[in-house]
Amino acid sequence: MIRVNNGFTVLELLVAMACAAILISIAVLSLHSLKQPARNSGDMLAAFMRGMRMRALATSKFIVVSPDSETVAYADTLPACPVGSFTRNSSHNPPEDTFRIANGAYFLETNWWICFNRNGFASQSLIVQISDGNETRNVQISSGGAVRHY
Repeated sequence: MIRVNNGFTVLELLVAMACAAILISIAVLSLHSLKQPARNSGDMLAAFMRGMRMRALATSKFIVVSPDSETVAYADTLPACPVGSFTRNSSHNPPEDTFRIANGAYFLETNWWICFNRNGFASQSLIVQISDGNETRNVQISSGGAVRHY
């Protein structure tokens, strides 16, 4: 006698539905975070600042990070950290590294700059604010070089 199985068992259907539910919940949570440009930009700026500090330590050079507009910041290597104010010379060499804020977010102020010296210390303590109109996030750089995002 030949048996032909043309369907799925209830257990197989339940397992498939559970897997689909898990994948859908992960996708929804991932999409939800995309709707928070200030938070995402704050996370990215904190990582960028940590990377520039590590570059200053690794290369024994002075790295200056400053905004070029409300949505872009540049990192440049200088012979020493500037004293007082700093204005990036755009006709000089192109920037060594560029940070772009996520769509929908912007720097609240663009008159800041920070310099990491050869030992990884920052030239000053600084709080950079990023907003998306609904939420404002802060990236704090201490004079010791530590970077915190809140």
